[in-house]
Amino acid sequence: MCIALPPSPNPIISGDTPVCAYSVHPYTVTNLPGHSYEWSVIGGTFLGPNTGSGVTIAWEQAGIGRLTVKQTSNVGCDSTIELDIRINPRPKAVIRGEAFACSNTQGKPFYQEDYQVPPKPNVRYDWTVTGGSIVGNTNSDSVVIKWGISGTHPIYLRATDTITGCFMEDTFYVQVGTIQAPTILSSSIAGCIPLTITLNNATAGDSLDYHWYILGVNVPAQFIRNPTFIITSPGVDTARVIVRNKYGCSDTAYQIIVAEDKPIADFEVINADDLFLGDTAYFDNLTTGATDYEWTFHDGDMSFDFEPEKYYPQPGSYRVQLVAITGIGKCPDTVVKTVTIHVEPDILVPNAFTPNGDINNEYFTVDLYYILEMEIIIFNRWGEIIFQSTDMNFKWDATYKGVPVQEDVYTYYIRARGFNNELVIRKGNVAVIR
Repeated sequence: MCIALPPSPNPIISGDTPVCAYSVHPYTVTNLPGHSYEWSVIGGTFLGPNTGSGVTIAWEQAGIGRLTVKQTSNVGCDSTIELDIRINPRPKAVIRGEAFACSNTQGKPFYQEDYQVPPKPNVRYDWTVTGGSIVGNTNSDSVVIKWGISGTHPIYLRATDTITGCFMEDTFYVQVGTIQAPTILSSSIAGCIPLTITLNNATAGDSLDYHWYILGVNVPAQFIRNPTFIITSPGVDTARVIVRNKYGCSDTAYQIIVAEDKPIADFEVINADDLFLGDTAYFDNLTTGATDYEWTFHDGDMSFDFEPEKYYPQPGSYRVQLVAITGIGKCPDTVVKTVTIHVEPDILVPNAFTPNGDINNEYFTVDLYYILEMEIIIFNRWGEIIFQSTDMNFKWDATYKGVPVQEDVYTYYIRARGFNNELVIRKGNVAVIR
C-alpha cells in the first residue's frame, strides 16, 4: 500500500536508440535514494545484473527491441517506463575471391586478382590489404589486388551503412606464392599383383587441375583428384602427379609403387605319422616366391628360420602357422596346419578282486591311460547285466541291486575312446573271491 507522499518522478531511460544488431550498449535511469529497480528486455540479453539503476544490453538480430524498467520506492510505490529500440541490421561483408594467388607467374612480375562482395545500395566499402596493393578505387564493392610478397596475407573489408552507421567487417586470407607442394597419399604403396591403388593429393583444392601418370606402366593417364590404377605386372614403378592452379602455378609429386608376385606359403611335417609323446616335429618348408618366414606355434613361440623344429612334451593336436613374406614385407601369404602328437591308449583290467571287508582289494576298477571316455558292462554267467557305468573312475563293490553277488566269475565288456579318438575295446572275465 502506497502512503500519501510526494510522488516519485517517473524514471527516464537514457541510452542509445536506434542501435545496430549484435552491439552492446549501456542504459541508465536516475538513481533515487531508497528506490529499487527491475529491468526486463525483449530482443537482447543482459550483460550483468538487471536490478540496479543501470544495465548493459547485448542487442541481437535486427528488429524492434524493448527495454522496460520498474522503479519501486521504499514504501512500495512503483512506476514503470518502456523504451522501444530500433535494432538496425548490419550490412553483409563477406569477401569473395580466390584464396590462392601467385606472385610470379609465366614471367609476369606480379599477378592481379579480383575480390568482391555482393553490392548493396547505401553501403560504403573500405578495403585494405597487406602483401600487395589495391589497384584503383578502395571504396567500391570490388577491388583488384596486385600481389607482390609471398606468404599468407589478409584482406580487410569494412562495410558501413551510410544511413544507419551500422557496419560489418570481414577478413579474408590469401596464400600468395608458389603452389603448395602436393603430397601423394596412397591406400597402398606396395602389395601383390594385381595391385589396386587409389592415389590422393592431400594438399589439393578444388581450383587445381591434376595430371596423374604411372611411369613405366602402360596404363592411361587420369585427370581427377583421386584416381585408381590397377597394376598387373610386378616391378618398382613411380606414380607422378602434376598439379596446376588456374593462375599457372604448378608443382609435381612422386610416389614409389612396388608390385610383387604373391608368394605361396606351404609346409609339411616330415615325421607327422610318427610323432608320439615327447617327440620333436621337423618341418619341411615348401613355400615359393618368399624371402622371409614367420612361424607361430600354439604356445606363442615364434621362429624366423626357414625350417624350424618344435618339441612337444604333451599329446594333442597343435596349430602351426606360417606367414611367407616377399622382400619388402608387403605381400604375405599364410598357411595354417595341425601337428598331432600321438599316444598309445591302454586299459589295464584286473582278473579278480576280494570284496570280503578286509579293506584290501575291495572294489573292481581299471587303470586308464590316455582314455577320453569309456563305458563298462558286467554280466553274470546267464548274460544278465549286473553292473553298468560310464564313469571313468567307477568302482564296483560286487553287489547287484544292493545285494552282494555270489563268489563267481563275471564277464566284463569295455568300450572306450582313446586320446586320438581311436576305439579301444577290452573284454574278459573277473573273479569275485570272498
